[in-house]
Amino acid sequence: MLFVLAASCGGGGAAPVVALPLPSAPSASVAQPTPAPVCDDDTAEPFDCKALKLGDCSAGAYWACPQSAGMPAGMGLRPKVATDVARCLARPGYPTDIASCVKPLEACVREAVGASCADEEAIATCKKELATCSSDLQTLCAKLLTSLQPKTRASALEDMHSQRRNDSCEFSWDLNGFPFCPYCPFRP
Repeated sequence: MLFVLAASCGGGGAAPVVALPLPSAPSASVAQPTPAPVCDDDTAEPFDCKALKLGDCSAGAYWACPQSAGMPAGMGLRPKVATDVARCLARPGYPTDIASCVKPLEACVREAVGASCADEEAIATCKKELATCSSDLQTLCAKLLTSLQPKTRASALEDMHSQRRNDSCEFSWDLNGFPFCPYCPFRP
């Protein structure tokens, strides 16, 4: 296909005509590269942590609103994942007594981490560290690491290294400084 460009030269003479080839549309049979997904768990619509009514289960705020719960900078879940936990905890009917809220809190954390993305560094780390384990556990590991703020991520990696000395794929994600242990029963 040609694109014809005519230009006028202000001197009253005939305009030269230039024919330029147009790029052709890609053929349907040629596979186009798919852009790599962007993994950005640092952006989220803000959640009003004051709106959480956790009652005796106020420890859930460590997961949902780490900074307003007093966690130091760099600790806790990344903003998008924390917001997803907060939205889960804010659902109608969430139990507020300590005897009933641990399992639902763990479920909210697992749901938010499971819905998160995995960054390339975490994927590579988990494939290397858990090479003898299932791909499901490697994926879970990558999503978990990506979901964590830098200091908590470093702590989780230390836990994984110390527990993997015997090359077992059975270990607990025990994140220092967090109440309960939502990652202990976190299995793929």
